[in-house]
Amino acid sequence: MQANTESYDVVVVGYGAAGAAAALEAARGGASVLIVERFHGGGTTAISGGVFYAGGGTKYQQDAGVEDSPDNMYNYLHAELGDDVSETLLRDFCNESIEQLTWLESLGVPFDSKVCPFKTSMPTEGYSLYYSGSENVRPFSDVASPAQRGHRAVGKGRSGDVVFSYLDKAVQAAGIKVVPYARVTDLIFEGDRVVGVRYSQVARYQDRYTALATKLTAAAGKLNLYAPFLGRGIAKVMAAQERTLTRPVSVRARRGVILAAGGYAYNRQLVEQHAPRFKQGRANATMGDDGSGIALARSAGASVSHLDKVSGWRLMAPPDAMQKGVLVAADGDRVCCEQLYGARVGMHVAHRANGKAWLILDQAIVAEMREQIPNQTMWWQRASLEAVLAPTGHVSADSIAELGRKCGIDSFELNRTIADYNDRIAAGTEDEMLKADSYRQPIANGPFIALDFGIKNQRMPFVLVSLGGVDVDEHSRQAVRNDGTPIEGLYAVGRTAVGVCTGQYVSGLSLSDCIFTGRRAGRHVVASAAAVA
Repeated sequence: MQANTESYDVVVVGYGAAGAAAALEAARGGASVLIVERFHGGGTTAISGGVFYAGGGTKYQQDAGVEDSPDNMYNYLHAELGDDVSETLLRDFCNESIEQLTWLESLGVPFDSKVCPFKTSMPTEGYSLYYSGSENVRPFSDVASPAQRGHRAVGKGRSGDVVFSYLDKAVQAAGIKVVPYARVTDLIFEGDRVVGVRYSQVARYQDRYTALATKLTAAAGKLNLYAPFLGRGIAKVMAAQERTLTRPVSVRARRGVILAAGGYAYNRQLVEQHAPRFKQGRANATMGDDGSGIALARSAGASVSHLDKVSGWRLMAPPDAMQKGVLVAADGDRVCCEQLYGARVGMHVAHRANGKAWLILDQAIVAEMREQIPNQTMWWQRASLEAVLAPTGHVSADSIAELGRKCGIDSFELNRTIADYNDRIAAGTEDEMLKADSYRQPIANGPFIALDFGIKNQRMPFVLVSLGGVDVDEHSRQAVRNDGTPIEGLYAVGRTAVGVCTGQYVSGLSLSDCIFTGRRAGRHVVASAAAVA
């Protein structure tokens, strides 16, 4: 390594919630810290809804009269996530949940106890606490008492930028150096230990490039969902500029390198390779979520797993009344309970329905939906709903059988499914998918309509986040090899690594996992063995 190489105790690759949390904990432990950031900072956190999943009896739950405990939180999450997360890790996550939320509050992140009274994927402004998963839906409510655990940061629109703004202020106050618009290309080794990184940084016309790139990346973040070909075009333009403007830099990390570079949802090739059923979805991610952090860990011999775990969202609410519809596959059978959280519905659409599904509604339900849309939706939610409820946005027919023929659904089976659904309501019989009676209403008031709930529907983007990644030691967050031995000097956090939400996703779980794992890595890297010279 060159004599003039910069040197820090800790180098963090990526500057979203996970990277910021790791850097802050390392700095508070007395370490000098450098953050190398692919763009201008914020990552997927800054474009998210700013929802933090927390429970066990937070002060906001208590203020709202919501009863919860760490055990109750564990019981729900274990039912939701399955065995992809170990009992030890999940119990730690639940037991430490209140402290993680308190830590965010200590940085200034604002939350509130006002409960959202309707089912939604994200509350409108004025509400903060809500059911962000399937907590109040059977069979989950059979194993854990329902409790609202989605804590949405107070702010206008998507409040993820609010969360990151306070993390950023704390990073600056701690004197942590951030290098923006820098791409880490290699890890540096001494023997088997990771002792630094090499990155390419924009050097020529830096001020002008930074100003332009900030605008371009902000635009790309919005275009990824609604016009992905334009977002990819921006990425190609920026990559071409970087090739002519950058210079190589090496930096030494005396105690360790923490990879917090996001997942791989933006990389279409990786999605098609590992989760082909989801390849036509849209990335709920930034251009930095291209799998580069995972690739860096692999170059050090780290094992990876669960790369096939992708969460795709087909949201059933808002508006609340939309859950009264009946979701069917091409064979005419129901797909799942319509009350389930959108990520679980999306999983069923991708696997049970092979990516093709329709929500069957009648005019009474549509009328109720239209009444709710103005008060229950954000502008982008409203735009998608208006697009599919417009005359050209759905299929309409005077009979269920005709509706099936128009959609390419097995008409006989669709007719049987809707008739059985209506008959069970009339007879007072339990719904076969365990839907609550409050959301059961006969599909009987024609003309009937079908909303395309398949993955391909461009009017209602089917958004994705990757959940698998680098295998790590649960306690330290050190990357591990196939045999389970740790790679000295290398850590992985957030969506770069296997974590709490690897098995399944509910709103806010990724952000809380980023804080939880980032802080763990930051503490361990300064408390571990002596630094290299």
